[in-house]
Amino acid sequence: DEAIRPAAESAELFDAMGAQADAAWPRYWLAFGHYLADNPSEARGILTQLLAADRAGLEVAPDFRFRLLSSLGTVEAWDGEAERGLAYMEEARSLLEGASLRQRAAFLSSLALQYRRAGDLERSIRTGHESLALYRAADAEREEAALEINLAISLLELGAGERARQHLVRARELAERHADAMLLSEASEAEARAALQAGDLDAAAERARVALEASASPGGSVFAAVGAHRTLARVASRRGDRQAAEEEFTIAASMLRDRRARSLLRDLLAEWADLRSGWGDHSGANALYAEALGRNSSPPRP
Repeated sequence: DEAIRPAAESAELFDAMGAQADAAWPRYWLAFGHYLADNPSEARGILTQLLAADRAGLEVAPDFRFRLLSSLGTVEAWDGEAERGLAYMEEARSLLEGASLRQRAAFLSSLALQYRRAGDLERSIRTGHESLALYRAADAEREEAALEINLAISLLELGAGERARQHLVRARELAERHADAMLLSEASEAEARAALQAGDLDAAAERARVALEASASPGGSVFAAVGAHRTLARVASRRGDRQAAEEEFTIAASMLRDRRARSLLRDLLAEWADLRSGWGDHSGANALYAEALGRNSSPPRP
């Protein structure tokens, strides 16, 4: 958050001087600030404008287009738009030659995330391990921790809970070493998923609450909070507490609406609707399905 204001001011000052190429750099970092502040729509808008300027002939740096394409791919993947993100990454791949060690690691990490979002878990894990080796060689521990979490989630989706927990141990170690609220919230949320998959409802709820606490700290992840509320909803559902499940799903959906995370919202609404169908509430389920398909303009009441 502290980076956003000076980046915006810097860009405006360069604009006033007529220095468009110089203004592009603070705008790039402004987009990165919004991305880290869990504001993907704003980050996407800035990066798209910069890419259009680059394609129109604005010369900023030899690797600037690669940076923009890979950053757009990361933003789209984080916002649940895996196919769109992969399209940007495929274009960036053609520019990968000459990239630094850290850039290659970041590129492969983003690609791994997008493969996971697209459902290609095997390729996600394979690419993630390639990126992990590069991050370790570059001594980039925060990035390594984020990738460990991504790998763990991919492994959980494959049903490899024990391997996932090994990655989460390393992720938590690094997150605590750097006292990074975003990483701590994301690691805790992934730990909650792992506990739920193992059938330990108490541990899943406890880890989800830890994730919510970390998410509320400065720099914490809103999307980790969404995942924690979703886990709490699943725990409540398994315990037969529909009211609590509805409350948690309502909070998670509201947060995604605020962030305009349409793809993630559709996925959450579909799960919620399936549960309502199982409870015999077909009218309530249809309202959620309709919103997921974009057929109504107001959120359904629980």
